[in-house]
Amino acid sequence: MGKVPGYRTLTGTYAEIWQDGELIAEAKKIEMKITYNHEDVQLGLDVDSKVTGQAGEWTMTLNKVYSRYEEVRQSIRKVLGPDKLAADCAAGGEDFHFFKRHKPSIKAAYFGVGAACAPGLHSRDMHFDSKWLDNGVKVLVDVALKHVG
Repeated sequence: MGKVPGYRTLTGTYAEIWQDGELIAEAKKIEMKITYNHEDVQLGLDVDSKVTGQAGEWTMTLNKVYSRYEEVRQSIRKVLGPDKLAADCAAGGEDFHFFKRHKPSIKAAYFGVGAACAPGLHSRDMHFDSKWLDNGVKVLVDVALKHVG
């Protein structure tokens, strides 16, 4: 791919990312690279080209994230301590995201309580140590009290 002329680029130092009518993040850098595949086409005596496919990749550097999960994160840190807040809690194949996608007005957050479910969350042989469920209750009570005073 050759150099992209200046009038075909989008630049800036700020962007807002919206989902379902709700501001979810601010970005300070977005970079996109798109490659087009061309094929020569005979048009009478002339040869032109047409686009036969495209591929792209992009990166985004976020400046600030507005997350409905922030409230739960703060409660985990407050109730259980900052060392109990994992860097990531993969949602896997959870159904909760399906409901949020189809009814955006639902305010939802998914978090794990670290109950060491084995062999897996949706296995009929799943078992876990129930002592960890108390942590989930404590966090949810703290979140609820923020809303009812």
